[in-house]
Amino acid sequence: MSSNVPFSGVVPPVVTPDTPDHQLDVVSFERSINRLIEAGVDGLFFLGSSGEVVFATDERRDQIVREAVRIVDHRVPVLVGIIDTQTERVLEHGRRALALGADALVATAPFYALGGPADIEEHFRILHQELDAPLFAYDIPVCVHTKLPWKMLAR
Repeated sequence: MSSNVPFSGVVPPVVTPDTPDHQLDVVSFERSINRLIEAGVDGLFFLGSSGEVVFATDERRDQIVREAVRIVDHRVPVLVGIIDTQTERVLEHGRRALALGADALVATAPFYALGGPADIEEHFRILHQELDAPLFAYDIPVCVHTKLPWKMLAR
């Protein structure tokens, strides 16, 4: 997929399946991805809250993205969650996801040590400036304890 492809339609979050010993279940992952693509989705969102991103080590995140990109094989855009507690970590996740073949990135507001609205706006501004890819704001206040104001996102 080219990063200048317009995004639209149905882009579901993809669950990350585990084996009984807590490793990525690649067979089930591939089956799930192929089933979603065959059903006609317009893209796939990996490493969101359904993918249990906050519980994944950096190595596991990379493995999930690498396998997702391999399995999808340019059939639909791959959107990757780069969710973390602070901007520098989010940038690191974004750079790695892009290097592994992600078509777009999805970020929340930083969480845990949450600043005010100006800090959140600066977070998204930095991500937009530093990461050469389409960037989607993931508004999930139940997890990050803040609502993303649409006027701020429009700026």
